[in-house]
Amino acid sequence: MKEINFLIYGLAVWRVTNILIYENGPFHLCAKWRKYMYLSSEFTKELSTCPLCLSVWIATILLFVPEKIKLIFAGSAFSVILNTKVDY
Repeated sequence: MKEINFLIYGLAVWRVTNILIYENGPFHLCAKWRKYMYLSSEFTKELSTCPLCLSVWIATILLFVPEKIKLIFAGSAFSVILNTKVDY
């Protein structure tokens, strides 16, 4: 894996993980997912609240996702990181 692809992959994993754990998402889909996971079992409760746990599963899933989709999430991650570091 080239270095740039690894960076894109890492940013995409970080972004998807953060969307699922911390954001509501469109139509509150992520919030509904978290609620469902939280109530289903102890394992899924832990999975839906722990970024370190969830990122392993997200990384595995993203191995099978096309590069262009990963680029979208990597671009979003880069934008989020810049927004937190830049004062307006």
